[in-house]
Amino acid sequence: GINAEYGEFSLAPGVCAQTAIQRNFDEIFGLFADNGTLIQTQDSQVTTKVPSSGKLTIAISGWPDSRFVGAHSVNGPYNLTINTFTASSDGNDIFANATQVDGAVTRSYTSNLEPNTSPCTSSGDVDFVTFRNLPVGNCFYTLMNRGFDEVLGWYASNGTLIQYNDNQIVGKVPSDGSVTIAVSGWADTNFIGSHSYSGNYNLTIVTVAPTTTDGDDSLANRTVLAAGVTSYSSNLAPTGAAPCNIVGDIDYLEFQVQSGSCFSTTTTSVFDSMLGWVDTNGTIYSVRDDGIISGISPNNGKLVLVVTGYPDFSLTGSHGTSGNYTVSIRTSVPSTDASEDPTAPTFVSGTAVSGDLYPVTPGCGTGDKDFYLFLLPAGSCFYTTQNVTFDEWMGAFHSNGTSFAGGDSSVSGFVPADGVLIVGITGYPDTGFTGAHTRNGTYRIQVSTETVTPDGDNTLQTAKVVTNASPVSGSISSYTRCTGVGDIDFITFTNLTPGACYQTQMVSNFSSGQYLLGRFNQSGGLIDYTYSQFTDIVPNDGVLRIAITGSGDTTFQGSHTSKGSYTLTLNITINPVVADGNDVFANATVLPFNQTLYTGNLFAVQDITPCTQDNRNSDVDFIRFWIPGHCYTDAVLTSTFDGYLGYYNSSNGTLISGQDSGVFRNLQADATGYLTFAVTAWPDTTFIGAHLASGNYTLNLTTDCGSAPNGFNRVRGGGVSVSDSIGSGQVDRWTFENQTAGYCFVTQTETTFDAVIGWFDDNGTFIEYGDDTITALIPTSGQVNLAVSGWADTGFTGDHTKSGTYTLSLRITHNQPPPPSDGNDNFAQRIIVNGSHVDGSIWATTDETPCPNDHNTVNDVDYFEFIGLTPGYCASTRTVETFDSAIALLNSSGALVQWDDYKIDTIVPSSGKIDLAVTGYPDRNLTGAHQKNGNYTLYIDLTHNSAPPASDNNNNFFTPTVLSSNTLTVSGSIWSLTDQTPCPNDFTAAGDVDYYRFGPLTPGYCFQTSMTDTFDEYLGWFNNQGQLIAEEDYQVTGLVPSDGFVYLAVSGYKDSQFNGNHHQNGNYTLTLHVTHNTPPPASDHNDNFTSAQRLALGQTSVSGNIWATIDQTPCPNDHNTVNDVDFYVFQGLEPGNCFEIDEDATFDQVLGKFNQSGGLVEWADGTLYGTVPTDGILRLAVSGWADTTFVGKHQQNGNYTLRLQLTKNDAPGETKDNSFAHRTVYPPGVNKVSGDIWYIRDRTPCPNDQPPSDVDFFSFVGLPAGTCFSTMTDTNFDTVIGWYSNKGILQTWSDSELYGVIPQSGIVNVALSSWADVTFVGAHTNGGRYTVSIVLDADCGGFGSGSEGQEEWCDYNCFNKTCGSNGCGGTCGSCTGGYFCTSEFQCSASCTSTCTPDQDCGSDGCGGWCGTCTGAQDVCSGGVCTCIADCTDRECGDDGCGGSCGTCSGAQDECFSGSCHCVANCTGFECGTDGCGGICGVCGPYYTCGEHQLCVRDPLTQPSCDDYFGLPHQEVNLVLLEQVNEMLREKILETIDNLEAMKDALLAYNPDTQLLDLAELIDQIHLFCSGPYHNDTCLSLSEFEFIETAFLNAIHHVTIDPLSECAGRVCGLTSYGGSCGSCPPGQTCTADGQCICEYDCTGRVCGNAHQENGTSMSLCPPKSCGTCVDRYECTDYQCTPIPHGPVTLRILDCDTKRCCSC
Repeated sequence: GINAEYGEFSLAPGVCAQTAIQRNFDEIFGLFADNGTLIQTQDSQVTTKVPSSGKLTIAISGWPDSRFVGAHSVNGPYNLTINTFTASSDGNDIFANATQVDGAVTRSYTSNLEPNTSPCTSSGDVDFVTFRNLPVGNCFYTLMNRGFDEVLGWYASNGTLIQYNDNQIVGKVPSDGSVTIAVSGWADTNFIGSHSYSGNYNLTIVTVAPTTTDGDDSLANRTVLAAGVTSYSSNLAPTGAAPCNIVGDIDYLEFQVQSGSCFSTTTTSVFDSMLGWVDTNGTIYSVRDDGIISGISPNNGKLVLVVTGYPDFSLTGSHGTSGNYTVSIRTSVPSTDASEDPTAPTFVSGTAVSGDLYPVTPGCGTGDKDFYLFLLPAGSCFYTTQNVTFDEWMGAFHSNGTSFAGGDSSVSGFVPADGVLIVGITGYPDTGFTGAHTRNGTYRIQVSTETVTPDGDNTLQTAKVVTNASPVSGSISSYTRCTGVGDIDFITFTNLTPGACYQTQMVSNFSSGQYLLGRFNQSGGLIDYTYSQFTDIVPNDGVLRIAITGSGDTTFQGSHTSKGSYTLTLNITINPVVADGNDVFANATVLPFNQTLYTGNLFAVQDITPCTQDNRNSDVDFIRFWIPGHCYTDAVLTSTFDGYLGYYNSSNGTLISGQDSGVFRNLQADATGYLTFAVTAWPDTTFIGAHLASGNYTLNLTTDCGSAPNGFNRVRGGGVSVSDSIGSGQVDRWTFENQTAGYCFVTQTETTFDAVIGWFDDNGTFIEYGDDTITALIPTSGQVNLAVSGWADTGFTGDHTKSGTYTLSLRITHNQPPPPSDGNDNFAQRIIVNGSHVDGSIWATTDETPCPNDHNTVNDVDYFEFIGLTPGYCASTRTVETFDSAIALLNSSGALVQWDDYKIDTIVPSSGKIDLAVTGYPDRNLTGAHQKNGNYTLYIDLTHNSAPPASDNNNNFFTPTVLSSNTLTVSGSIWSLTDQTPCPNDFTAAGDVDYYRFGPLTPGYCFQTSMTDTFDEYLGWFNNQGQLIAEEDYQVTGLVPSDGFVYLAVSGYKDSQFNGNHHQNGNYTLTLHVTHNTPPPASDHNDNFTSAQRLALGQTSVSGNIWATIDQTPCPNDHNTVNDVDFYVFQGLEPGNCFEIDEDATFDQVLGKFNQSGGLVEWADGTLYGTVPTDGILRLAVSGWADTTFVGKHQQNGNYTLRLQLTKNDAPGETKDNSFAHRTVYPPGVNKVSGDIWYIRDRTPCPNDQPPSDVDFFSFVGLPAGTCFSTMTDTNFDTVIGWYSNKGILQTWSDSELYGVIPQSGIVNVALSSWADVTFVGAHTNGGRYTVSIVLDADCGGFGSGSEGQEEWCDYNCFNKTCGSNGCGGTCGSCTGGYFCTSEFQCSASCTSTCTPDQDCGSDGCGGWCGTCTGAQDVCSGGVCTCIADCTDRECGDDGCGGSCGTCSGAQDECFSGSCHCVANCTGFECGTDGCGGICGVCGPYYTCGEHQLCVRDPLTQPSCDDYFGLPHQEVNLVLLEQVNEMLREKILETIDNLEAMKDALLAYNPDTQLLDLAELIDQIHLFCSGPYHNDTCLSLSEFEFIETAFLNAIHHVTIDPLSECAGRVCGLTSYGGSCGSCPPGQTCTADGQCICEYDCTGRVCGNAHQENGTSMSLCPPKSCGTCVDRYECTDYQCTPIPHGPVTLRILDCDTKRCCSC
């Protein structure tokens, strides 16, 4: 590479510098900092500001050496120039320097914006002009006469921008009587010069005195007219001159009218007037610029109108018009007639009726509509015709009044099944028959009917059957006015000849429309249809199935309006068949091996049918030649006719190509070893005999078999590329023919598998292989034989499993011979040069092939000896070349001394000779080892250094120039020696340093140096010991030491040791400036929060002043900043009021508000707004800008007056229905509601203190689910209406009416607000009365009640919307490519979320959500999830929101699913009550229910031995006891043995009796065996326990059920009618006697199943009936779409709102 060149320019600091260059090469510039850091690179020009050092360092190099290290290959001379520019200023570019104009003398200012001449900045000129002494309070406006595109700014006295405008400023002259205007070029709205305009201008300021009021400008001062006055005339007083007429005159009037009457107004005026209607509270109902307002008179009979000028829509006087006007009103009572409802129509005995629509006063009631009942044939098509004198709308209704059809000029359809047709007529556009129109006039309605009777052949199954293609006649009928099923005739032709050609022929006289023919297959499927005729081949089954219908009915369903008769004829023709044996591929003539000539002939047969696909009669000959596979073949056809030759795939018989010329070139036999041709005549290009030619022909083949080794495929004609594929075990072999012998070839392979390449000689002998490439010389034969196989088949035997495609290519290259020698190629042949330069050239032969040993490196080196040079001088080589060169320095013996690729610097020896060699890079050994070619010029440049000048005697600290205290300026010069040669070690550095001592000066004072010089200086400050205190490259600042002397040194940059180590030269003047500060004034005692001045209660203004001590020296730390801040406390203010603090100050101030703890709440550099705290105290501070922490950090001085203004907003009106959670729910049957919307104007300057205006939320319930509905809104203001889901989510909104389908819940939730409050949060300032109706439309506006019709209906909600929900689960479109769907349902590239930190649900206004509500009873109300308590059918328990629906009063009552149930308690009890009216058990015989509800022996009924044996106890002897013992034992044994039989017996008889007997027996045994008379013969205890257990089991079996049937069961009945138990509430008993939870999902597809009241939630937890798929939500147990998801773009017709591009 060649080194980059660096240049350092000394320029004035801060000026703009720009390079300009002349050169003949592609350069690159570098801009460097003083420390050598690269700042920027440019490829053509550098533009920058000169740094403070005054040094501009530029590097230049060749492209693309962006690091400036010589990494390039360009060269050439250049001339570099640095141009400098100084920005101009006219002195008034900033606010502080504004030009002052005395407004008492002139109010016009003429100047110009100066053009910008500096390329370093795009900033233009800005002029600030202050007009003083203007009349305070007057309106002012500016006038500009200029020749450029300007922008004007108005500034406050503290320099704050108040407003800007691109042509005029309008405002009010402030209290100081001064207005400052800034003039700049567009669009410099910050007035910093960001523009490129310039030119002359004249600025004039005009002032206008304010206007006065005429007394009726407000609602409170309105003119009240007497009752009966219906007209009023007056005038609007003129306002000030335009454009200062900001507040024009307005007049408020009050007419006395009848309550509830209809009124309308007219206005005439000599100016552009507007008329407004407000209520007595100031709520605006309507504002019209035509002066026409109509409506219903208020209930209080006071009609308040407002007259103003255009465009004062807000009725605030925002206009500039004036003049006379007259306002008139007229009132009336709404009209009506008898037939206003379709459920009470007027009966018409015939089919025609006449009537009229009465006129209606606009805005007064609804328009007229009439309904008539006709009795017509059920199912017939009806249609109406009308003669009318107005624009009508017609409707058809069922007998129950439900609409099913409508039309603008006629209505048609089918008469309902009951024969009752109700026809309605109204005025357009009242499509809902609500009277929403203003039409009137007379009409006559005629109702007509028509019918279509089926003729029996309307289906394929009932088709007419025609044998042998006989003609068939029939007729087609249809409806003309209804979309119904017209006639279709199906005809089946049988017994036709398969393969024969048929053609249909139709003769018809259709009176309307055209016939349509259709063909059907044997399965009844439609094949095709035609409006003309069919021509085709008879199917194989000999049956043709034809249908005839009317035009347009392409599905053959009868959807047409055609009528007429027809005759259908079928024409059948058949072509003969002739063949000569080789007419098809399978029967091709096969020729012997290597036969290349075939002679034959063709014959032809005439086609006699109209079918194109049945002509197979003309001759085609297929011939197959057997040719060696490696041979290339040319085929030529010669014939006596227009022959056509085809070439076929011999393996699969597919046609490869056809040639009209009869010639094919370079064909090869395929794997079969054959070439197959077909001979036919033109135009039979498909070789099916489709021609009419005949004659003889000869097909001749010529072959080229080449000399490739056996098994090698040939690539002929010098081709170098072939593509193919191999499979597992396959090897492909190729011979590339006709290559140049001796040239180098390299194989290149692109494969989809791991391949290996082999090279073979012409005998097929293997030479070498490569897994990537082979490089070699082409043999003398000119053939390259290669094989392709899969890795690792290096023997090319097919031993691999690879497969895939490949492309094998040869890259051919060769080398050129070297040129002859130029005679100076070694040291002995060096050329003697007696001069400073020499010209020459270098050449090299380049090895252009990858083959080894085919290139001899013979490259050039030139040797030279320069003589006659000055000994001791520095000699530098310089080479201008066209190649990348290198140069070498040799000694007198020719030995290499130094080598470099750019230049060599050396000292000329005493001989005055220098020996050099020129070669190409990187030939370091001068052997010609390079690849460079080109010309050069070698220069020798001689330079030398000079001696230093004499000393100026102040070069060190100890010999300074001493200056007295009166001398603070001194001049001098600095010099340095510069190394003027590039040679090393021939230069000794030296530079000048000047030392000075100033003094004596006043200790502690601040000193600062200033320098004017012609070089880049460096300054040092020393103490009196010579120690360096500070060093700077521009200026030294410090305090005078205690000895009063300042020691300074001047040197060149950057001699930080001040020993002369620099390279600067030039003159200078050094000046010492000495300054000092003055002390601050005394404190005014309210400088902090704790010492704030407390003002008197109610005091709202205070005056004071702010001061600051100005630092008058440049020294740091010699000025104590003690600046003034004033703190005040305003007391006795009304909490919650808005306060506005305006400060009139003569300085740039800042205001602060503090809390009661002294914490800063907010600050402002102008007017401060806020809300008075709850304690009624405002804590404020005044300081100078920019002391925003109020600690005195400012530099402002001046007086101020602080004024406090208090305002507050009106309280909101009723808010009971202002959120979704508190909506009004109207009872079923209520479909129309009325109300009013109020609003609040913001009357304070405080942000966020305006209460929201009114929004009304209400719900219509009990509506028929799945029915289309629309809303109708009658208002006197601009409204917006929204539709909400039951969860409180806004589904869609409209500025007119809503369209939708009633959800499964039967509830439609509506919100009404004023435009443009599309989020329904009360963000509006308009209102008035409204009436909202919900109108049902079963036919969805004529779209049909199905899903598609409902979707079309709901798409009405998408009018003027590009995205968002259509309210019914569909969308109005979607936003793509980073666009967002805003709350206005428009796609926008940018969108800011409306979510607030305390918002947890609802839309974010950008198509997303702020969150969703998860609670089962949560609704989104005002952005907050609000739980709606639900105690429907509940008397206790949770209301779903953490509250209670009530508590149970009974001692043992518990709440189950909202119902109180008594819970029985028998824990530890055997008998007695369970606390709920039941019992816990019954005690057995001789037992009673004792304490704690346990069964105990009853001593009153306990039996004795006398009761059983008839003997007193004392007389019983042992013998008797033994007998009793024996008897009882036998009885017990009998009981034990017959236990199972006893159970059956007990069940067969009365269980109670049998159980009592058994109980008595066991009790007797128990008494005897446990009494005082027992002996050893008594039953043992174990025997008794066994019997007792058997007894208890018997009791269980009889009273519960036998164990055999209740084993494992807990519930259900037995075969004996007994019970195994019962299930608790909410559970049911299964067939196998198990209690399972009962869930009912009838009618529910999602949400929890229904459970019986009283169900235990612990035993039977809630169970889901299902979940909804993505983008659906569960509403009232049904899955309904949520308002977001994929959308389909629909474009609606702007007139009909129907989809026209879906």
